[in-house]
Formats: sequence, structure tokens, C-alpha cells
Amino acid sequence: TDGPSSTPTMISTDEPSSAPVLAAPTDVPTLSSVEFIRFSKFNVHNKKKNGLTKPMLKIIVENEENKSVAKAKVKIAYTTDGSTTKKKGCTSKKNGKCIIKLPKFDPAMIPSISIELRSAVSDFGAINLEENAKYNGCPVFSKNCRQIDVMLD
Repeated sequence: TDGPSSTPTMISTDEPSSAPVLAAPTDVPTLSSVEFIRFSKFNVHNKKKNGLTKPMLKIIVENEENKSVAKAKVKIAYTTDGSTTKKKGCTSKKNGKCIIKLPKFDPAMIPSISIELRSAVSDFGAINLEENAKYNGCPVFSKNCRQIDVMLD
């Protein structure tokens, strides 16, 4: 038959339309739904003076949107002889920087220390260890690098 078709056809044009376009709902994360924090930078600096070494851990805490996280509480444990464990921590500043200063060691008596992360707590969520900055080729404190050894010499 030569009459009008009863099924609508789609015609593609590059012309703008005044009809509203409806989009499917999405789960786009917003700042209020940030899911995790991570250590975007992690460095160990050994300050040496009078034959003693004082290690400092320098950490930058960011959220999943690469924004600095203030007031994140980071706690580590360090072992000097394989059995005695001591704890230290820091709270990140507005710029995300968190510095943990360890005591002075005599590298002739204690050549290295082992460090483990005990906790990292923030209003932005839990820490995603696999997203941490790499230290010695592995995301620091992640599943495959739970402990780091720091040489003091």
C-alpha cells in the first residue's frame, strides 16, 4: 500500500533540537561520596648527625579525586630488633602532608628498622592500600608490601 507507514522511523540529523533530552541516571561520585584515601607520596628521609640516624616518613594523603586530605590520622609500628614494636603517628595538614619522626638510632647497633602501617583513618573513607605510591617498586603497605625495611647506614 502507498499510504503512510504505521511504524515510526528514526532520522539522524546534525540539527539541534529544542526537545528535552533525557539521560539515564548515573552513579557519578561527588565530593560527599568519596570512597577512599591513599598515600599519593611516600618517602623516607634519614637525617644523620653525630653518628646517629633519625628517620622521617613523609606522606601525602589524598582522596580518590587527588585532593589533599586534612586531619587524616596515620599510625605506624616500627621494630628495631625483630621483637620490640613501638608505635608513632601523625595527623595530616590541609595540604595532606603527614610527617612521622622516629627516634635517633645508632646504625652500628641497629642497621635497619621494619615499618608497618597500623591504621589510616579519615572522614573521606578507608585507605585503599593498592592505590598508594610505590616504595621500592610496590604500593607502600599494600598486600604484597605490608612491611618496609629502612636501612639506617
